[in-house]
Amino acid sequence: MSFTRAARSLQRYQSHALRWLVGLAVCAGISALYLSGSLLFIDRQLASARFQLVTSDPTDDVVVVAIDAPSLQEISVWPWPRGKHASVIDKLREAGARKIAIDIDFSATSTPAEDDKLAAALARAGGNVILPVFEQSADSRRTITSTAPLPQFAEHTRVASANIYPDSDGIVRRLARVEPWAGNLVPTMAAAAAGLQPTAMGRYYVDFGIEADQIKRVSFVDVLNGKVEPSVFAGKIVMIGATARELGDTVATPVGGVMPGVMVQALATESLLQDRDLRKVSRWLILAIACLLFVFIEATCRNRGWRHGIAAGAGVLVGIVGLPLVVQANLPLMVETAPWLAAVTAAFLMALFERLRDLDLRLIGQAILLRRTDALMRQVVENSSDGLLVIDEHGKVRSVNPAAERMLGQHATEIVGQHFFDVIATTSHQPPIHSLSRLAYADRPSQMELTRPDGSTLIADVGLSRLPEQQPSAIFVAQLHDVTEMKMREAELRAARDQAEAASNSKSQFLANMSHELRTPLNAVIGFSEIMKTELLGPIGTETYRGYSHSIHDSAKHLLGIINDILDISSIESGSPRLHEGIHEPEQICQSVIGLVSGRADQAQVKLVVNVDPATDLLYVDGRMLKQMLINLVGNAIKFSPKGGSIEIKVIPAGPEPHSGAVFAVADHGIGIAKDDIPRILKPFEQVETAFARNFDGIGLGLPLVNSMARLHGATLTIDSELNVGTTVSILFPTARTRPRTAESAGTAQIVEIGAPVRIRAAE
Repeated sequence: MSFTRAARSLQRYQSHALRWLVGLAVCAGISALYLSGSLLFIDRQLASARFQLVTSDPTDDVVVVAIDAPSLQEISVWPWPRGKHASVIDKLREAGARKIAIDIDFSATSTPAEDDKLAAALARAGGNVILPVFEQSADSRRTITSTAPLPQFAEHTRVASANIYPDSDGIVRRLARVEPWAGNLVPTMAAAAAGLQPTAMGRYYVDFGIEADQIKRVSFVDVLNGKVEPSVFAGKIVMIGATARELGDTVATPVGGVMPGVMVQALATESLLQDRDLRKVSRWLILAIACLLFVFIEATCRNRGWRHGIAAGAGVLVGIVGLPLVVQANLPLMVETAPWLAAVTAAFLMALFERLRDLDLRLIGQAILLRRTDALMRQVVENSSDGLLVIDEHGKVRSVNPAAERMLGQHATEIVGQHFFDVIATTSHQPPIHSLSRLAYADRPSQMELTRPDGSTLIADVGLSRLPEQQPSAIFVAQLHDVTEMKMREAELRAARDQAEAASNSKSQFLANMSHELRTPLNAVIGFSEIMKTELLGPIGTETYRGYSHSIHDSAKHLLGIINDILDISSIESGSPRLHEGIHEPEQICQSVIGLVSGRADQAQVKLVVNVDPATDLLYVDGRMLKQMLINLVGNAIKFSPKGGSIEIKVIPAGPEPHSGAVFAVADHGIGIAKDDIPRILKPFEQVETAFARNFDGIGLGLPLVNSMARLHGATLTIDSELNVGTTVSILFPTARTRPRTAESAGTAQIVEIGAPVRIRAAE
């Protein structure tokens, strides 16, 4: 017994020792990868992502004067005459700029007159100008030469290194505070602009999370021509440099892609001003945390199971993502997390290998379970509602389930041994033998109509599938799904739909024909009653007859209006209307509508107000239909408004963005509509009031007609109403129905009030 316990203890000790050795090897491997820079590409990608998540605004202390494309176009020679730079320096000095950093090479002479102008301007600036010095390769041997401004320029300025060095992948992430130049230490352009003194060497990471687009940028030519307010530069650090792509002064950055060099200098200056010159956390601290994470995750998976391990890993991953964001947002520190990710991954892999070893012991139990599962599946097949037929490599049926017997109307003894296509063949369909493989590899089942021995019909979806564990020439399984009842219902539904569509078309055609037939006599009635009403052919003689003629004329016009509405709605429902589209002014449309409805408004003692926003685009619509829509809406508003009330026709853009569409709205303060009634009144012949309590005339076609005409234009009609408060009906025309205004048509909109008296006033 003592020997057995000793053997077990030794085995347990060997297992623990092996686990520790593997753990030490993993930690050593992660350290080697990290210290050798093999994980650097991951950390760079993560750092770029953090810059996009941890963002901040610039201080507003830095202004960039950009040598941009418009400046190059106006001053068409390059290099520019140095008098241009002198003029800009004088304007910046007079505006009160704190510092002027110029990222332009002034190491070569130009004409004496131009050099004198620049030297004089630099002298007047009184030492507040920073000029660049460079170290660059002068030939193919990579001989380093030092380049500086001409002595007469450097005499009254500070010099700073303008060199920018990318990382090994060609992306600029770091700058120095000071750099060696001609045997001396000089501040970099950003450090000099931020007011730092040349002290310690070393590089810092620029905070590319500072929004570069928010840094104030003005065009060089605008400053030169005096188009920029001096207050923009008062007390600011002004950096002058090239942003035009033609000059080629661009570098790759981790955020925003390619960026002009002067903008990188501006971001570096902002980083120094905000104490956001980032540095990395100690590598040894990063590695120590990585080893602890590996041990924690591996032990959790091993001791507490995979669920706890995955939960712990998920929490750790959240911390790996979130901790660097929190640190970088509050401290000028960058945390490299690639070793931590590698440690978590390695821990899961190690736990997975141990798990696979344990799974070997479970395979025997799985084999037993498979046998039980096979018996269960046999029961499922026997009780399935779909017919299943097992077919051999020659197409012969080897077995069928009870559902297939019921569907085919034959006993299993009659089906087994037959060829599959003999089983499903009919007098009108004899499938060829080679189509067996087509059925097996088809994307979807084939629908077949079969005749059973008793003469009844079976419609079934037939699909074939090859058993995966068999060879290509071995067994197919055929599945039959009975869809006879479903197909019969589909046929009935199609017949009912066709009958309903035919009835609807007949109704619409009947209404259209009847409307045309009724309009002819009505026009005669209106015409003759108009003659009698106006006594065109002489006095009538009897006052009662004169009143009758007025009633005949008004009733006929009312009936004609109803018939016209029925004709319009029937035309739209029958699909026959055509749009006669053109470009229209919203103001003119509204003025035309007001001219047509002002008489009704005066009679009802209701004031009309038209308010057209001058920013509204022109409309590409059927002008007649748009007028008809507005006439119907305004007519409804007049009908349901009290005496002394007002109605507003408002036209505005659909959104704050240019060319986002247009909205026509008609608002009244009348009786309003209940919320539950709004969907109903958009249907033809529907009205808000009941037939026993109607106070207003009409047959309920106005709003449905407007809705149909709006949909023909791709527009949307909405109704906002409240009982005893009022109603606003809006028509939203999409962007496709608008056209931009020309300069000549801008600002011509008006607000028109129609009442007693009529007034016209300009829009605010």
